[in-house]
Amino acid sequence: AGRGDEDRAKSMVLAAKNLYEISKKAEAFQLLKDEIDSMSDPKAKSRLLIGLAELYKEEKDNFSRALALQRALSFQPVSKDLLFDTAYACSESDFNELAMLYYEKIIEIDRRHNSALNNLGVAFANLKIPSLAVKNYKRAIDAGETLSASNLANILIDVGAIADEEK
Repeated sequence: AGRGDEDRAKSMVLAAKNLYEISKKAEAFQLLKDEIDSMSDPKAKSRLLIGLAELYKEEKDNFSRALALQRALSFQPVSKDLLFDTAYACSESDFNELAMLYYEKIIEIDRRHNSALNNLGVAFANLKIPSLAVKNYKRAIDAGETLSASNLANILIDVGAIADEEK
């Protein structure tokens, strides 16, 4: 197992992408699903699930993408990149509460993760909790995220507080 499974998983993901590109979509999905069940190595399973999520992304199936990434995350629970991708996929599927939890987990690992701070603000804004959105946009700005300034301005305009913020 181990390294051999990881190499096999990489090869299977590439094979599935190639099948997908030549319009053998069902075969591509089935290849990865079958391989996930046959692997015992957690990193290999995670790699296959991430590959499956990429195919779902191509299909614009955000719900299935989020589920595949959540399952991948069960094998790599402290991967900041995988947490971020999972949070983003949840957000795209309107699972804002779940996205918020994943962004918070990233921030537990790296309290100055500017993209996670910004997107946590977005999740709070989507959940109609502007005070927490503003708080996280400000934290993201402090961490160097430039997009947060625009998001902050938009939310302040929406709540009519732009005059107060200019002061």
